[in-house]
Amino acid sequence: YSFGLSQHIHSMKRVSAPDGDAGPARILPAARRVVLAAESPRLAPYLALPGPFDVVCLPWPELLAELPARPPSTVVLLDLPAFAAGDERVAAVRAVTAAAPLLPVLGLLPFTPEHAATLERLLAAGISDVADTQIERDAGALLPRLLRVHAQPFQRRVEQGLSPFVSQNALTLLRAAAHVAVDRGNADDLARLFGAGERTVAGWCAREGLPAPRRLLAWLRALLALALLEEPRRTVLSCARAAGFANDHPLRRSLRELLGGGDEPPRGRRFGDAQAVLGEELAELRARARKLRRLPQGA
Repeated sequence: YSFGLSQHIHSMKRVSAPDGDAGPARILPAARRVVLAAESPRLAPYLALPGPFDVVCLPWPELLAELPARPPSTVVLLDLPAFAAGDERVAAVRAVTAAAPLLPVLGLLPFTPEHAATLERLLAAGISDVADTQIERDAGALLPRLLRVHAQPFQRRVEQGLSPFVSQNALTLLRAAAHVAVDRGNADDLARLFGAGERTVAGWCAREGLPAPRRLLAWLRALLALALLEEPRRTVLSCARAAGFANDHPLRRSLRELLGGGDEPPRGRRFGDAQAVLGEELAELRARARKLRRLPQGA
């Protein structure tokens, strides 16, 4: 089993993030993603992105105003030298992450000695990644990095509240499920990310103490909606749709089924409370998985 999951994981085109994280780099067949870029003449070589990417260039003030209307599948692309100095570059990243914490921010900057201190400050400000424009000179070179940062802020938000007893394989499955939730995908899409069938992925989830794929995605969609609802400029309807619900009614129903309680408005729920309930469910599933592993074959 472990070898089988490992083979499927490593068959995916994966790129390690600076902190060692890795995530699925495939694109769901129906998913279209927007790269929202602050206007700059230096961006010209990066605008002809292949595949499902649509690049939208806006003046900086308009880009900031647009952020609350954008789903978390959007990546914000910043030409950092367009901002005059290190302080302004850091302030630009903070402005984006404050307005839309779940949108990944990818910066472009030459990695030169004078920029070393700025790079550290950019990471502290919440930038998802920075591309070295001395090496990554065009859209094709930038593509792997764009794929890598997809869903990264949401993945990290989910992981922050997880028990240290969650296995590495379980983390990989959770990251993939977060990736699919951000793209408004389903259990079939999750299986396709691994090049496997849904029943195979369900078996992996059971062995790793995770809910079945459909319930796992229900949890991730609910958490995504609750995280988006923390942004005051987003409407309940836009948050529900960004998380894959037709409107706020199925979101309410999903939250009630997962968290219990009455028909509370979605803004009355809290991400941290939902994460705690998920943690309790995962603890029960891990205990059940341990018991199953101790049973003799054929029992």
